[in-house]
Amino acid sequence: MTLRTGSCGGCGATLEFASAATVLVVCPHCGGASWRSDRDLAYVGKVAEVAPIASPLSLGETGRFEGVGWTCVGQLQLDHGRGPWNEWCLLFDDGSWRWYAEAQGEALLTRPAGPDVVAAAPERTALEPGTAVDLPGTKDLLVAEVGVGRVTAARGELPARVLPGSEVRYADLRGPAGAFGTLDYGAGDACQAVYLGRTVAPEELGLAPEKAPPVERRVESRRLACPSCAASVELRDPESVRVACGSCGTLIDPGKGWPKALGPAVAQAGKVRIPLGTWGTLRGARAQTIAFLARSVTVEGVRYPWREYLLRTERGAYRWLVESKGHWALLDPVNPGDVSSTGSGPVYRGVPFRHFATGSAVVDHVLGEVYWEVEVGETVRSEDFVAPPLQMTIERSGKEVNVTAGEYVPREEVEAAFSVKLPEPSGVAPAQPNPWKGQRGAWWGVGAALVAAAAVLMALVAKSKGAERVGWFFPGLFLFGGLLIPPLVVTTRHANFEVSRWADSDHPIGEA
Repeated sequence: MTLRTGSCGGCGATLEFASAATVLVVCPHCGGASWRSDRDLAYVGKVAEVAPIASPLSLGETGRFEGVGWTCVGQLQLDHGRGPWNEWCLLFDDGSWRWYAEAQGEALLTRPAGPDVVAAAPERTALEPGTAVDLPGTKDLLVAEVGVGRVTAARGELPARVLPGSEVRYADLRGPAGAFGTLDYGAGDACQAVYLGRTVAPEELGLAPEKAPPVERRVESRRLACPSCAASVELRDPESVRVACGSCGTLIDPGKGWPKALGPAVAQAGKVRIPLGTWGTLRGARAQTIAFLARSVTVEGVRYPWREYLLRTERGAYRWLVESKGHWALLDPVNPGDVSSTGSGPVYRGVPFRHFATGSAVVDHVLGEVYWEVEVGETVRSEDFVAPPLQMTIERSGKEVNVTAGEYVPREEVEAAFSVKLPEPSGVAPAQPNPWKGQRGAWWGVGAALVAAAAVLMALVAKSKGAERVGWFFPGLFLFGGLLIPPLVVTTRHANFEVSRWADSDHPIGEA
């Protein structure tokens, strides 16, 4: 890499540029930002320090991706109201650069697209979550989110003219096999830049996400005082933007400075089956419970609630553990671009799902901390689909579409994972495997074979006894009925199970 130099307008320190594409540079000595032109640097003022979000990356880190070496030269931090995220600028040895974004346990690698792609991008006002976007060289991209982000901090060298505190309008796109894209609208409605790429595993870039980060980036849990009752509130997730006080139920914005009370969270600690802060290993991932939400839909004046636990894994990913009527399901975020639609329902990884419920899901209670600006009364359009033991939920708001998918988890497995005692389940859960499924055919086969054998036996007896064959009529009838009862019982239980599963198909399952 060829180094270029300049003087910081804030402190006079010498600044070195690793890339000819650098537009903004932040002085490592005074934290002052400067615009870079062909001739000089224009000082624009100091920027805020980045929030301590755990990451395997740091400035100066190196690695390789698809055979090409890279160096991390810059960091941008943004916030869209549901928690901050990092975007790292990676300068490749061939002179190109890419953005490596980290958000909610997911890693995304994108590079700038050509002017023909930018010209083909639709106006921001024409975008709706879930709609298709046709761009040159891409296939089956859907709008996953239309939002506004705020630039909160920056470090190092960046190839974009951004200033901390400014707002950036954007639309995120998702496609099959992890395809990802971002339409950057700047402060207007016309697209200014397009970035295309895909989700990646940190290991693909030579990073080790499980290694302990350096001291200056290590994130520890911290405590704050509730602004309403002064009780101590522990923050376990560095990306939390809302936390509910367990003592008085106040919903708090932890912020970077003094915490701010936002209103009641209506927390109901008595309904929490798994204490917040509990660690457990469920379905191969060790995670901690960091939040509890009670949600519901109301149909014809009847409220149907259920409960959700937000889990944060050791690697920073989020999972949802959902409970209703003592039944449990574990759901993970899913790329909407990997979900195809058919006339009968969505298909994910080759599995067709059947519609179960549709409704307006409302947040009724909150306890703990979450990564978005949750509010009591927050409402989204929710659709539930099942392919037992699998289930899927698609939630839509005016800004984004979120998809989660997972499977039914027996109560005993949840108890073992978190070392808790849970109530016995009642009723039938939508994705609960049918214990009678597959048994009808076997029982009918056995019954038919036994009936045939009984018929042959009675015929032989009747032939040898002559007139006495009449005496076998009632025993034979009893034998015939006795052999048919088991398969009939199995069939009836199977049918009743399915009826119970779909009896409430106009609304989500669950009762308080």
